[in-house]
Amino acid sequence: METVRLVLVTLLLVITFFIYQAWQAQRPQPVQPPPIEQGTLPTPAVSQTAPVPSAPAAAAGPVAPPAARPSGKPVAVSTDVMNVQIDTAGGDITRLDLIAYRAHAGPDAPPYSILDAAPPRLFESQTGLLSADAGRAPDHQAAFTAAADSYQLAPGADTLEVPLSWVDAGAGIEVRKVYQFRRGRYDIGLRYEVRNTGSQPWQAQPYAQLMRRKGADAKGSMFMPASFQGAVYYSAADKYRKIGYADMLKAPLATTLSDGWVGLSEHYFLAAFLLTQGQAQNCYTKALADERFLVGCIAGPLSVAPGQTASWETRLYAGPKAQDSLDDVAPGLALTVDYGKLTVLAQPVFWLMRTIHNFVGNWGVAIILVTLLIKLAFYRLSAASYRSMAHMRKVQPKIMALRERYKDDRQQLNEKMMELYRTEKINPLGGCLPIVVQIPVFIALYWVLLESVELRHAPFVLWIRDLSGADPYYVLPVLMGVSMFLQQRMTPMVGMEPMQRRIMLAMPLVFTVFFALFPAGLVLYWFVNNVLSISQQWFINRQLERKAAA
Repeated sequence: METVRLVLVTLLLVITFFIYQAWQAQRPQPVQPPPIEQGTLPTPAVSQTAPVPSAPAAAAGPVAPPAARPSGKPVAVSTDVMNVQIDTAGGDITRLDLIAYRAHAGPDAPPYSILDAAPPRLFESQTGLLSADAGRAPDHQAAFTAAADSYQLAPGADTLEVPLSWVDAGAGIEVRKVYQFRRGRYDIGLRYEVRNTGSQPWQAQPYAQLMRRKGADAKGSMFMPASFQGAVYYSAADKYRKIGYADMLKAPLATTLSDGWVGLSEHYFLAAFLLTQGQAQNCYTKALADERFLVGCIAGPLSVAPGQTASWETRLYAGPKAQDSLDDVAPGLALTVDYGKLTVLAQPVFWLMRTIHNFVGNWGVAIILVTLLIKLAFYRLSAASYRSMAHMRKVQPKIMALRERYKDDRQQLNEKMMELYRTEKINPLGGCLPIVVQIPVFIALYWVLLESVELRHAPFVLWIRDLSGADPYYVLPVLMGVSMFLQQRMTPMVGMEPMQRRIMLAMPLVFTVFFALFPAGLVLYWFVNNVLSISQQWFINRQLERKAAA
């Protein structure tokens, strides 16, 4: 019964895979907390001659923040894809809602807030200019002024600019902080314009960083391990790198980048500052108190002579990990959609699903059609396996006779059974091939459902309103269990040892319980695959019966 043993091992490997994923997500990380930092600003390293800071910003401690967060006036900004709130205290984005994405499944759910400076989320961007002389440059705690309380992207307009102002009258320094929003885009331009009307040269270093508190979304759940959470960065030299929260606790990043981007990644969404090409910046991560983490970069000095002007630009991407548009925003940004070790298989699966979805408009139907195409691709292999299983059923009486005759001689029994297999031209492992073939696709689809924002809250039919979440009424898992039971009834079990028989009989129930916790899209794939397998096996069995009767 090598076939049965291999089927059992294969099924148990699937269960073990998900148990291992859950254990990895839940187990505590054996790291020591760092000393508590008291600030959130990088320390400038201003030099009159150096083109970049003399040391990475993360190498020095941040300066002490004020006792309480400065209070300013909110400025509301609306575009076709986002609603934004900018605080004049610091001139930074304190809230960013994505109009097309919901906080949870359901038509009445509020928009998803990728940035929110208020507890408990505490995820915000912080940008500014740093001077060696306190108060001579507007950092992310400075008081800006705005010309209006609200801005809206006008119908037919492609861009919207929101200017903020800061003035040091004594030094003759005027700073405009200008945000640029574009229709249909999640990347936001940020430009600092500095005018020196004084009599002395002025110099400061621009910086841009993200701060967030490690939230519940970084912990995962049982049988749904968390997507990667933490700092990410990319450059032409280093390529794509990930730094988890535990790694930031142990060893902060301190590196110089002249291109690429740095950001913080979470499940389905990403916030990242896109670096200006050719401008070297010192990039860093830092762990703060209360599970807060920083990632950002500080640029070289921006010098402005009397009577002159200067500017510095960056971009902030704050939006979904949409695979059809990330590469258009910045090179390497699409790598944040992490399918793990089965990326080489998961990406074609997603591409095929997305292509079909563009025609049918329903991700559940796309999963069904992908399952059908995969089944057709392996039709001949499956057919050979089902014929092997049918032949196994025919020779079961002979196998039973051999077991009875050589029940006290295991080695002789195995030799006689292998001789029988050769005589009857039966591959004892052929019957499990349909299961073995679908396991990699199953796991790849699992990661596609886990990582692809396109399938987040995607409805299918009736009660299934979210293919990336579990079936709320367990209908699909029960149907899958029934189909697995029917498929099992078509598998030869004569001559199986009592323990093997009990395990095989329990498998549909065990898998029904496990699949009740899996994404509905994954259960849909397995159920449809079972139905197609049952149909194919029934058809082949009928063919063999007609051939034998002829």
